[in-house]
Amino acid sequence: MIRLLFLIAALAGILFDVAGAFAVSPDSAAIATVVAVRGQVTATTPHGVVRTLVIKGPVFEEDILRTGKQGRIQLLFRDASIISLASDTEMILAEYHWDQEAKTGKMKTRVKEGTFRVMGGALTKFVPQNFTTETPTATIGIRGSMYAGTVRGNSLSVVFQGGKGIDITNAAGTVAITTPGFGSQVSSTDQPPSPPKKLSGAELGIFNETMTGTPPEEKQTGKSDQEKTPMKKKREVGDKTPAGKKEMNEAPSASSTALASEMALKDLSGQELGVDSVPPQLTTALPVPVPVPPVLYEPKDNPDNLPVILPPAVPVPPRDGISGYKGTFKGISTPDLGAIGGDFLMEVNWHSGKAVGGMKDQTTPYGGPVFFFGTVKDANLTDIHIFGSDAGDPPSSTIPTSLTDGVSLLSGAGTGGFAGTQVESFTASATGGEYSLRIPGTPLVSQWEVTVSAARGPQDPLDLTSLKGTSLWSGFAVGVSENVNGPDVERKLFMNTVADGIDEEFILAIDRDLGTITGRFKAPQLNRMSTATSSTTTLGSVIGSNFGGLELEIGGSHGSAYVLDDAMMAIIGCSGNCINDDSTSTPVFNVGLTPYGNYLVTEVPERQFSDYVSWGHWEITHQEPDGPDMVDTVDDMYHTHVPYSLWIAGQRTPASFVDSLLNKTTFVGHYSGRAQGQVIDSMNHASPLTNGRTNLAIDFGQASVVSAVTGALSFDEVTLSINSAASLLTGQGFKASIVNPGVIDSAVNGVFYGPTVNAIGGNFQAELSTQRYLGIFGGNLVNGPAR
Repeated sequence: MIRLLFLIAALAGILFDVAGAFAVSPDSAAIATVVAVRGQVTATTPHGVVRTLVIKGPVFEEDILRTGKQGRIQLLFRDASIISLASDTEMILAEYHWDQEAKTGKMKTRVKEGTFRVMGGALTKFVPQNFTTETPTATIGIRGSMYAGTVRGNSLSVVFQGGKGIDITNAAGTVAITTPGFGSQVSSTDQPPSPPKKLSGAELGIFNETMTGTPPEEKQTGKSDQEKTPMKKKREVGDKTPAGKKEMNEAPSASSTALASEMALKDLSGQELGVDSVPPQLTTALPVPVPVPPVLYEPKDNPDNLPVILPPAVPVPPRDGISGYKGTFKGISTPDLGAIGGDFLMEVNWHSGKAVGGMKDQTTPYGGPVFFFGTVKDANLTDIHIFGSDAGDPPSSTIPTSLTDGVSLLSGAGTGGFAGTQVESFTASATGGEYSLRIPGTPLVSQWEVTVSAARGPQDPLDLTSLKGTSLWSGFAVGVSENVNGPDVERKLFMNTVADGIDEEFILAIDRDLGTITGRFKAPQLNRMSTATSSTTTLGSVIGSNFGGLELEIGGSHGSAYVLDDAMMAIIGCSGNCINDDSTSTPVFNVGLTPYGNYLVTEVPERQFSDYVSWGHWEITHQEPDGPDMVDTVDDMYHTHVPYSLWIAGQRTPASFVDSLLNKTTFVGHYSGRAQGQVIDSMNHASPLTNGRTNLAIDFGQASVVSAVTGALSFDEVTLSINSAASLLTGQGFKASIVNPGVIDSAVNGVFYGPTVNAIGGNFQAELSTQRYLGIFGGNLVNGPAR
């Protein structure tokens, strides 16, 4: 099994005290400084001289580094590269030199055994070809990136964590990895590296334990941290310990962390490296755990009656319920070194061990929401998966002129931790990249790093206990997919008309105990609309009839997190090809998804309207051969995105209960709720519909006649009147039409939710001569219960 992890800030549990790290080495031959160390770590010279490494101590070329069973170390090199070693690891610093003026140099390391992490500095920016890590089975090359690896005997496992990419090479072949979170394994020197594979949460979690696990003897004692840690006296007059000196088990202060960031901008001789040679992770202070107030008491065996400070209590997360955290994030992006920051929100389900949340960059008007989910392990949040999209820089032209021009996608990873006896605070750090969607291949635009600080809010009495068990949801979705280089020229519309059919469906299988989601979305593509050339263009003009559609996988092995029915997220993926492009006239899936920007999220709780149904947004991106846009001759980049792509789902009413009402009662159900959608005008411009309301009347006793379903979907821009034909109200749901004057084509599809038709949900579309409407709707039964 590949044992790897996104290590974002540093090895957890290693205490950072890098202030003054570069000023202590009297030997100008030192190539790096120890900025963090724990347990037994030694360096052996080529002549066999062994020395114990300590904080701020120097390391030299050709040193052989060895960590003990509980040993960990982090080194900061002259070019600002960082190498971290976990326990039971051996690495040789075979060759290193860096010329700051000439911006040239070389680093070659050899790992014989163990687990390591590399964050490239100036060397990987200016001469990446000269930066390599050798192992018994393969050599790793870096291109301005971050990666981690494990060597066990003749086996090498590697994960790419961000940047431009890495290459893994041996005599049998080479593999390039450019997608964060993907890894490769090499089993022997005569076997090529395995193809890049996305690592599962379990694989990442095992590696996390290797890097940050509790020492074995601590696990065996069964003692609390307070029992294991000797009590320390409060500082008194005459204490010889320097005021700035830290004990090895103290956390760094905010000032020391900030100083560490400042000191990282200098090389070992004190010379400034220059901004262009410093990787982004060194320009932002690492997150500082929120301190827990010390506990003072007067022990009976203390003759001087001196107050004694007990070590902070270890956070003990709850085993059930939901907690919310609110705070801020801040950081920096490169290469422009621009500041980023804004609001941070997170909800944690302590029963399932999952967390979901969002961040909104307030430093730019073009920033979109960024989402994340992760897994709670003890008092840590691991395997944080970050994703989203934004508008990037305002487009300067139809054809992209730079990587930052237009829509971009965000992807990253991070780690975090809870502090306080009531887990009342949360800190985290994360890194990632921004990728251009306007350029085929979604190239990397910039890299970013952020830190998070948040506090736990008051708990809702309804959230003291988490929901348990499993649930199968079904429902409907609509999607608006735009060619980002010509959104008003080529637009694709997707919509399923059946909630759980063979060829069309929207299904979510939810495991509330494991906190996971597994689902599928199959839908045809509605007739593509032609290029608008005037206000008289008919939107229904067909370039081709039904162009296949899509078949997507939701969550499952791609990743997901469930916290509440109105707080869940999932990555969307597909096995091979899952979209039919415009190159064929038959519905053949011949296009896959790009690596970034594919996800499903719920809308915020404040905008949900029912206890029986949830709704939200979804996005996907794909690249297909150049179509008839006449805008360019490069591949078309498509983005199915917020706010136009919507879904609604819940646990269906049993068909047997619906059947018990049909044509057997005089009950007319009145449903009121919310509607969401968009309008595409005569010039093919899309815009959201606002303040949508659902008001439908369903006559269960007249299911087989005309007008069993009547009502309207009302928006500020339009009111869409609804009526059904005969026999379209069944145990499986209902279908109806939009009957406004001038309608060319329309469809309304809905089903019932809750044990006794307590709610409805569905989707709709209507094509008129000058507009097209598309969206979802839902409502609660306001005159129930059904009888």
